[in-house]
Amino acid sequence: MKKNEALHQLIHNLSSNEKRYFKIYASRHTIGEENNYVKLFSLFDDVKTFDDKLIETQASKAEFVKYFAAEKNYLYNMILDCLDIYHKESAVDRQISKWINIGRILMEKKLDEQGAAVLQKARKLSTFHNRHENLLTVNYLLKKKAFSKESIDGEALLDFQKEDKQVLSRLREKLYYQNCYDELLLRRRLQGHIVLEQEKTSWIAKFPHLNEDIPTDFSSFDTSVYYLLSRLEFCRNIRDRAKGRKLASLLISLMEENRAKIAGEFIDRYIYVLYVFLVLRLYTNIDEAYATLDKLKNLDDHVDAKLSKNEHARCFEFYFTALTDMRLESKEYQKVLEIVPEIEKHFDTYAPHMTPSFILVLHYNLACLFFGLGQYRQALRWLNKVRNVTTIFREDLFYELRTLNMIIHIELGNEDLLPNLIKSAKYHSKKYTRSTGVQDAIINHIKQLFKAHDNTQKRALYQKLSEKLRLLREDEKENTIFIDVDLVSWAENKYQ
Repeated sequence: MKKNEALHQLIHNLSSNEKRYFKIYASRHTIGEENNYVKLFSLFDDVKTFDDKLIETQASKAEFVKYFAAEKNYLYNMILDCLDIYHKESAVDRQISKWINIGRILMEKKLDEQGAAVLQKARKLSTFHNRHENLLTVNYLLKKKAFSKESIDGEALLDFQKEDKQVLSRLREKLYYQNCYDELLLRRRLQGHIVLEQEKTSWIAKFPHLNEDIPTDFSSFDTSVYYLLSRLEFCRNIRDRAKGRKLASLLISLMEENRAKIAGEFIDRYIYVLYVFLVLRLYTNIDEAYATLDKLKNLDDHVDAKLSKNEHARCFEFYFTALTDMRLESKEYQKVLEIVPEIEKHFDTYAPHMTPSFILVLHYNLACLFFGLGQYRQALRWLNKVRNVTTIFREDLFYELRTLNMIIHIELGNEDLLPNLIKSAKYHSKKYTRSTGVQDAIINHIKQLFKAHDNTQKRALYQKLSEKLRLLREDEKENTIFIDVDLVSWAENKYQ
């Protein structure tokens, strides 16, 4: 990426408060009555849509710009320094890093006692928030200070070594469960749910804890979170709602009982568990579902940490994905008309921070709701938005999307488009390793429709299709399109 584009992106990603703080920061850190770096900042800020030629032209005309290449590079790094200072207290990891760096500096200046006192602050924060990797650094600096002062003896050295071993043991334990969670998460996003018993068995062989009784005690908060998360993600992969409810409930209780520890990475983990509780449909009644939805919508009221824009975006995508999923389950299709205006109002604000696969899921859910409502043009509108989503994840959903796309074009009478849609669907399904029975049934139905001469023949074809779809709906190896789209009722209505 060219420097002009990188600088433009950086400036336009700043919040209004960050921009205001930078202008104050720049005026304090550079000399001159009218700060040239603030002017250069404004030059980039005024170009709302990136245009390299326009920026170069405006810079060449500006009297305050003398060495553009050097000045924009300096401005870029100045903004990064400013952001570091502005956000230094915004997350626990930044606070710990600050105390470690200050402690290191004080010790380099031979202010050992002051440095040790600051490092103890870092140790306390790291211990409370289970940042074991920071404890290793703190331990190293304190041990180094003891050696330089020659105030260490054999017993003290053993204490340092014992703590290092304990920290490493906890790190290994956390990483084991975290790796299991990450691998299962990646597997599901790439391939969809696990449907083969053989694959389920291979996962249990690789990570035996996935099939064990849940322990009553753990060595640390983060270890317990990742243990339960990995088990919950496995339940999501195999769609085990009974065990999933127990694990999600344990996780939510664990985190809410340790509210002060929901910071940094654990904010994201807390949001994710709330989301899984909803989309795996683990709630037993609608009040429980709405209470969980409220936590996603008003997360600031449920955690002590200050949320970043990324975390607000995660809440946005999880809340509306879960809400649309609930509407699909209850078949309250008409309520999509209430949801869409709120999504459209905030979507552009959060879109740059949203995960591509969640943009895909949200748009697909909206298309399914409009399909259920019988508004096929609106359903197609939301499906078409997905074409702009680029991701290697969720091939299972792309499969369902292509299938639904063909059905919508049947309803819209776009017979001239169907041959190309069939060709595209079959091409992409060659890479799809799971059963493609629903798509095959729809494609075969379309081919038969082309040959039908009157409505009587067409109704007979839809009756035959509904019987086929009813059988596929009971097949566990089939895709999950039936969860979101009532294809059986659609086919039945067509012939009745």
